[in-house]
Amino acid sequence: MKRNTIIGIVGIMVVLFAVNAAVACSCVLPDRNKSVKQLVTEAKASSVAVFVGKVVEIRYSKEKMGDQPLRMIAKFEVAGQWKGSVPQMVEVTTANICCICGVSFELGENYIVYANGTAKALTANSCSRTSVLVGKSPDEEFLGKRRLPNKFPRA
Repeated sequence: MKRNTIIGIVGIMVVLFAVNAAVACSCVLPDRNKSVKQLVTEAKASSVAVFVGKVVEIRYSKEKMGDQPLRMIAKFEVAGQWKGSVPQMVEVTTANICCICGVSFELGENYIVYANGTAKALTANSCSRTSVLVGKSPDEEFLGKRRLPNKFPRA
């Protein structure tokens, strides 16, 4: 009887740890042998859009996990762009559940965003170089010339 109880407890623990591992965010760490210029160049190449902007609105998806919305949608007022066709106002979706690689966008903060997805449905995650801006980002030196956002984005 004792043996069956121990086996049962171990089995439950294995299942619980497996579920946590499946939900956890796991980013590949940047190669320490690469320069910031190389890392920025690679991040830009692998992104659909790269821009800088201020979060002016945050809302959440109706889909939930427990009582927590699955996604956060941050609306940005775009100040400039380096890649893609980004309008003056753009929405970026990110995961809102702990540990699944979402970006914790904050209302009123400025960010440099490395977005993926499509031009109409941009996404960002914490494994990209997306980050809050405090002053000037070191990335800006290597991204090239900043363009203004599109006043009339393509439909």
